[in-house]
Amino acid sequence: MKKTNNKKAYVATYNFLSYLYFQNLDDNLGGFLGSMSPEIWVDANSGDPDLYNEWQRITSEISNSQTLTS
Repeated sequence: MKKTNNKKAYVATYNFLSYLYFQNLDDNLGGFLGSMSPEIWVDANSGDPDLYNEWQRITSEISNSQTLTS
């Protein structure tokens, strides 16, 4: 698997979830996407720093794990 940096992976995750949103127009997913949107970043930082920090923590745990389900 190709290695990428955290911000690129975050944007890729956002794009994937955005794709899913436009498949079914789920309001809950739409609201979540609004809070995680990289399009509202200020000075290359997330519009919701707490969400981005939590995402980083979780992805770090996964990347340090032997399995994807930890």
